[in-house]
Amino acid sequence: MLDAIGLAARADEPAAQLVYGEKHALDLGLALATDAPLILLDEPIAGMNRAEAARALALIRATTAGRTLLVIEHDMDGMRSSVSRIAFQCWYAGA
Repeated sequence: MLDAIGLAARADEPAAQLVYGEKHALDLGLALATDAPLILLDEPIAGMNRAEAARALALIRATTAGRTLLVIEHDMDGMRSSVSRIAFQCWYAGA
């Protein structure tokens, strides 16, 4: 699994020493290790710049093939090129 998520070289390091994007990759790897047919991701590219987000989305695409993926994300531009279907809910709680 560490090879699949790109962390094989960091296998002996504590998770606390991983950088932000690597921690997200580790979270994905933990979810994938259960071999669940459905993966739920809550804002997987939040706080990432465009390059980091592109790498994270490529990893998600590569490792979740054949599974149903439900993603909650505010960055619609980042997600648009990475998904086959988008459904969104918008609400306003203003005055």
